[in-house]
Amino acid sequence: MVLGTLFFGVQFSAKPSQQVFADTPITITFTILNDDQVIESTTLDTPATIGEPQIVLRDNVRLDGWYTNTQLDEPFHFSTVVNSSVNLYARWDYLFDADGKAQLSMSTTGDRFRSGAVQLSLDLYEPLTNDITFQWQMKLTETGDWRDISGANSNSYRPLRNGYSGYRVVYRTPVYDGTGQVVSRNRHETSSVWITIYGEFPWVLIIVPASFAAIFMIVLFLSFKHPVHLYIDGQFFEQRRYRAQEDISDLSAPQKQGYRFDGWYLDETYTQKADLKRMPYHLIKRYGRYLKDE
Repeated sequence: MVLGTLFFGVQFSAKPSQQVFADTPITITFTILNDDQVIESTTLDTPATIGEPQIVLRDNVRLDGWYTNTQLDEPFHFSTVVNSSVNLYARWDYLFDADGKAQLSMSTTGDRFRSGAVQLSLDLYEPLTNDITFQWQMKLTETGDWRDISGANSNSYRPLRNGYSGYRVVYRTPVYDGTGQVVSRNRHETSSVWITIYGEFPWVLIIVPASFAAIFMIVLFLSFKHPVHLYIDGQFFEQRRYRAQEDISDLSAPQKQGYRFDGWYLDETYTQKADLKRMPYHLIKRYGRYLKDE
């Protein structure tokens, strides 16, 4: 023992001071219970506070704090001085609407789309998608009311209605009891997306019926029989009908005793012989006469 200097009859001993740490070095590990990403651990040489680790963020969820046990009922505060190695745990949980609503994603960028050409989606971190219900809503004016879209009950939707409208999805997340049964649901709303939807001109609705109509007209036209008016000796004799381009070279006239038929003419004065052999696409007139046998 080393004796110190004696003051006023008091004797004391001098001992060197030393710091003793529980762990050297101090290691802090991080684990997200519903995520398999590997997070780099932190190492300290002396007790100190630590910062939050760098992690890969997930879609539309929040990290539910860090804890010192897997039951997540012993919170860890990053303002605490860490003087021994510790394992920290966290988990992803659903967003609080008051802190920031989930964001919708779009299959293509822009604000004006053909009907059905863009898909809106609520992308949630996959491990948290079980037992969620969805209801898409739309609003026709910014001051109007949200209303449900019938049948739109999945995490994605393709707007069809023409015009400038707002869209969002209300999703309800499950609350489980100790046996894993859903006992209630929490309601959440996504942020809204305002886009313009326009419809294509309904060519199909016009072209298809028009095509059938055209075919019908062609068939009708080709099957229609055009009239031939026959006159003999200045008097109407009869009407005959022929399809367009049908052979009419054998137009006949009845025999008349003591007379011979002089043929068909284009005019009433019998100056131009009719030599047309095919029926045209319109009414024609032919003029004939009898001449007395000599």
